[in-house]
Amino acid sequence: MRARRRLLQMARIGIYAEATAEVLRVMRELADDGMTMVLVTHEIAFARDVADWVVFVDGGLIVEEGTPGEVLGNARMQRTRAFLASFGSPSQ
Repeated sequence: MRARRRLLQMARIGIYAEATAEVLRVMRELADDGMTMVLVTHEIAFARDVADWVVFVDGGLIVEEGTPGEVLGNARMQRTRAFLASFGSPSQ
C-alpha cells in the first residue's frame, strides 16, 4: 500500500544546504507525482512555488490563509508581512 498523504516538518537548525536542497528536491518530486502534503517550513520560496494553500500560524493561532500569491505575495495582516520581511521575502 502506497501512502497518498504526508505530514512533514522541516527543521532549519543543523541542516546543511546540500541536505536541504535534497529534501526539497524529493518533496517537489512527491508533489509533482500528486502526493498531498501538509508541510511546516520556513522555506518561503519553496512554499510559494509548490503550495496550493498556505496557512500562516503565529502563537498557535491562524493569522492568515489563502493561496501562496495571497499570503506570501500580498499578505493582508501586518504580522504576516513582518514575518516574511524577516526572511527577506517582503509581501507587497
